Amino acid sequence: MGACMRRTPCENHATCVDRPDGNYKCLCSFGWQGRHCNEKFQITFPHFNRQSYFELKLQISTKHTDNQLLRIDLIFASEHHNGLLLYADDKLTEFYFIISIRNKILDITVRLDHSVSTIQLPDMIELDKYARLQVHILHNEIRARLNDGNISSKVLPFGSSFKSTLYLGGLPESFQSLYQQFHLDEGFQGCIHELSINERRLTFNNSEHNTILSAQNIDECIANPCRSGIATCRNETRCIPIRNNDANSYKCICDDYLSSTNTDCLTSSIDRCSTKPCNYDQQCINIYPNNYTCICLNCSSDNPYIAGFHANSYIKRPSLQPVEHTGKFTIELWFLSESPSGLLIYSDHINSKKGHFTIFLQRRTVICNIMIGSKTISLSSRYPIELNKWHQFLIEIHGQKLTLTVDQEPPVVTYELFSTNMFWPRSFTFIGNLPIQYRSFDMLSNSILSEGFHGAIQKILINNHSLNDIRQDAIELYNISKYDGYPCTPNPCTTNQICQQIQLNNYTCQLRYKQSNISDMSIELDGQQNLIYSYLPLNLHRNYFKFLFKTTISYGLIFYIGNTNTNSFSQYLSLTLVDGFIQFTVKLDKNSDENFLISKIRVDDGQWHRVEIERFRRRITMKLDDNSPRRIVSSSRVTEFRPYPTYIYIGGYHRLCSYNEQYCHTYRGCLKNFFIDKYFLDLLNDEINQQYPLKQCQTIAG
Repeated sequence: MGACMRRTPCENHATCVDRPDGNYKCLCSFGWQGRHCNEKFQITFPHFNRQSYFELKLQISTKHTDNQLLRIDLIFASEHHNGLLLYADDKLTEFYFIISIRNKILDITVRLDHSVSTIQLPDMIELDKYARLQVHILHNEIRARLNDGNISSKVLPFGSSFKSTLYLGGLPESFQSLYQQFHLDEGFQGCIHELSINERRLTFNNSEHNTILSAQNIDECIANPCRSGIATCRNETRCIPIRNNDANSYKCICDDYLSSTNTDCLTSSIDRCSTKPCNYDQQCINIYPNNYTCICLNCSSDNPYIAGFHANSYIKRPSLQPVEHTGKFTIELWFLSESPSGLLIYSDHINSKKGHFTIFLQRRTVICNIMIGSKTISLSSRYPIELNKWHQFLIEIHGQKLTLTVDQEPPVVTYELFSTNMFWPRSFTFIGNLPIQYRSFDMLSNSILSEGFHGAIQKILINNHSLNDIRQDAIELYNISKYDGYPCTPNPCTTNQICQQIQLNNYTCQLRYKQSNISDMSIELDGQQNLIYSYLPLNLHRNYFKFLFKTTISYGLIFYIGNTNTNSFSQYLSLTLVDGFIQFTVKLDKNSDENFLISKIRVDDGQWHRVEIERFRRRITMKLDDNSPRRIVSSSRVTEFRPYPTYIYIGGYHRLCSYNEQYCHTYRGCLKNFFIDKYFLDLLNDEINQQYPLKQCQTIAG
């Protein structure tokens, strides 16, 4: 009879395990260590030894309106090439979610009943080296990324179902049989430095009594520089070890929310918007694969954003939902198509086996297809649409009645018997096309899928709720651009008039603003206008700028001149607002560093400020108001500046986002009396920007 059977020598609720040699081992409960688990200690960075685990309580929203079900961000170092990292289940629905290491490859497996989906990340981990794993689960889609590698994604044939508990690093004794079921030997062996669940970072100590339900056999990672005080991280960065058990191996990184404001920070998040890079009255939207844009939420509707779609463009939106209590659902779309066929809207059921909802063009006919289980419902427009003209369709679903109305045609109505439980709830909604990972999984015909929508969308109304900007509330964009075409291009208005589209094929002509008094030449930018003006320096050795500005916004690109090739950015001049200060940046050749001049005072006070900037060869001077000039000397040996293309971009330029986070912010405020070199720049009356109804500065958007 073993020691554990006679009388357990283990204390403080530890588990006693008899060994084949007649000895025993105590698996200590959380916060205890020692041979008999009688030594209390504080955990900072936990170490797992293949028989360890944490049982954690999850905070998961069950609201259908929440797009993000579960987000996991894990920084770990493995000492073994196999092991279980994380496990969650819902035995009621036979749903299992497992993250494991198999031969140094991260494997994410999701199983529901007899259906199994697996993602294997392409990069191998390096033993004893810390790695960052991000996993995002959104409805029936999983995305994962290891370190700075590519994002791997998988669409599940079912929705995710999580209970409120999750096991980290291993499983308790009552779950041991699952190791064999999932073809694993034991749990994780190594250190976990950080774990964030749904953007809440967990600290592994006794203060987390509301999150840590139980734990066993957890030790402390030794020689961690982030605990010992060896690390010296500055500028609000935090310490991350590089190699396990190496007290001198570490790096300093930023919290996600700081990465857009701190020039020392780089981000590699799956969700670029998790850094909260946009202003308080802007919405951040991810641009696939690894970019983002900021759109204005309270901008004037006088100049609405019309989205241009190309063959592979798409907008990924939250799930469609009926009106609460009534169960009625309506969707209306104003569109212009340049091709006779293409996918307009696609929406899966949360369990894709239950069908899909699709609106598409086929041979210029608008078709609405609804598949519910094995039943297919189809409605088609009575007449073909005219290409390169604006049209609208309206779909109504109420009870058993389905209605399709296109333009002024008589409605097409059908009555079908189906259960609303088979139609709702839905997964994501896609406008224009489907991402690649959805294409292999859909139930549409290849002919529909092979043709994305090519044209423009002016407006969308969901349950009579209109969006001034079709991108509003979107989750992700791909290859979406601002549309510039019919009916305002070519300009149908007379000279000195601007064409402004109002509804569908209708437009109005507005007089371009004229000013003869140069001393009061001003414009107001609301964050939607990105203006372009011709600029060719009079002297390649000298650049001179002088103007007045006022704003209440702390971030934004005032102007940019230089290379716009996203692969190089070898030569440019820029003026930006950074945390309320103006910053002039000079880069004269690809081999030199950037040189910065930053104002000593804040300028986001809503008052007029005068800035005067001169670059003469390598000497750079900036003077703000009546303050003393600030000067630096460029580190480059080059003294000439040859901008290509020969434009100055004012107010913002979307292609610069991938180069520098600061350039993603558009400028909102006023500009006045803009001089470049020795010439006055007429901001209002310029032929290149005819499509923008610019206005004189009156108020400041706060």
